[in-house]
Amino acid sequence: MKAVLEIHIASEIDSIINTREAALNIKTQIQQTACTQVELNFDGVEFVSRSFADQLHKEKVELANQGILVVLVNASTSVMDMFRTVAKTQDATDRERHDIPVYKITTMDAFSEYLYSI
Repeated sequence: MKAVLEIHIASEIDSIINTREAALNIKTQIQQTACTQVELNFDGVEFVSRSFADQLHKEKVELANQGILVVLVNASTSVMDMFRTVAKTQDATDRERHDIPVYKITTMDAFSEYLYSI
């Protein structure tokens, strides 16, 4: 058994990846091995769609909960930017709720007073 499973994404799928099914196929391939660490090699991948990145992020989280570490390697800046963008929308810990006060000002004097107060 190999200690680390390496999957070459461009060879397995394509250099342009735009479906959720591709992420599901990667997960299935990972689960069929007994490896606890997987490297997804994105060398040669030019583009990943938001839907692929979103689904792969979900699958990585699920695999992590099963004790399988999935690492992205050799990804271009644009590919990594897509994964970072998706991760920000997925991770509840990154979200903060900000209550923004709403003011209703009906007169010019009240508006001037408000502006002087800030």
